[in-house]
Amino acid sequence: MANTKNSNLLIYTIIIAMASLLATSCRKAPINGDLDGQWQIMSIENPLPLPAPDLTRKYFTVNLHVFQCWSIDYPIAMSANMIYDKEKKTLLLDFADYNKDPEPEDLNSVKIYEPYRLRAFGIYAQKVKFEIKTLSSKSLVLINPESGTTITCRKF
Repeated sequence: MANTKNSNLLIYTIIIAMASLLATSCRKAPINGDLDGQWQIMSIENPLPLPAPDLTRKYFTVNLHVFQCWSIDYPIAMSANMIYDKEKKTLLLDFADYNKDPEPEDLNSVKIYEPYRLRAFGIYAQKVKFEIKTLSSKSLVLINPESGTTITCRKF
C-alpha cells in the first residue's frame, strides 16, 4: 500500500514537472524590461513649425528587437529594427523600407512607408535615435536629440 502511494506521488510529481517545463519553454520572455509592451502616444512636442499630428489612437509596440508604429486608422503596422541600449538609455530605430524605391518586380514584396505616415508618430527619418528620458512600467518619454521632438506615452 505504501509503495503504491509513493509510486503514484512520484508519477504525479513527474507529470507536474513535465507540464511546467512545456508551458514555460514555448514563450519568449521580454528582454527589454519595462520597455516591452504596447504604448499609447499621449503627446508629441516638436520645436519645428510643423502641423500638430492627430494623436487619436496611435500606438507603439515594442517586443524583442522590433519597434512598431500603428494606428486604428492605418491597419498596417510600420516596423523597425530596434537596438535598445539599457545603459545609455537609447533606442536606435531603422525603418528599412521608409523611402525605398522598389524595382517593378518587387512591388508586391516591399512595404513602402510613406513619410507622412511616420511623421504622424513623431518620427521624421528612416533611421532615428531616441534618448529615453523616463521609463517605468506606466510611462515612457522619448526625446529625439536631432529634431528636438519629445514623445510622451503611457502603457496601454
